[in-house]
Amino acid sequence: MSDRDSQAGEGKPRWTGASIALFIIGLLIFLPAVGCTILIASEEADNSEAVLTALVIGALPIALGAGLIYAAMKIRPRDDMSSEATPPRWTGAAIALLILGLLILLPSGLCTVVVGGSIIIEGLPYGDLSGIPIVLIYGGVPVAMGAVLVWGALKARRRV
Repeated sequence: MSDRDSQAGEGKPRWTGASIALFIIGLLIFLPAVGCTILIASEEADNSEAVLTALVIGALPIALGAGLIYAAMKIRPRDDMSSEATPPRWTGAAIALLILGLLILLPSGLCTVVVGGSIIIEGLPYGDLSGIPIVLIYGGVPVAMGAVLVWGALKARRRV
């Protein structure tokens, strides 16, 4: 076994277009979510219920952004990848599906979270959360459509 074989998979990871895009989208979700959560929690510091609600609602976009940042770090290929394991190439159709899917998924998902969060904030003190199923029904359909388009884009990449 040669010295090169023993070091396989230990090359320096490099940034690709997909990993950079995931990293930037993750930061664009993570940083505002953290800032808003801290701002809301600090303004309502005397009301423990409002602080808890801000933390619960802020946790979803914070976790989503952190997950995208982590995924961007993990999908970076190593410099010494063998020619047998080439990553799939993005075609025009795959890029179009990805952009369309993200344009549907991100705004509808964030809107669903914001509207659902406001219903929780308004209804939690009174025990009235009857609007949540409506938000999930109307918000879940575009979120699912966007997720299917993103999944289709990932599957439409061509192996070389």
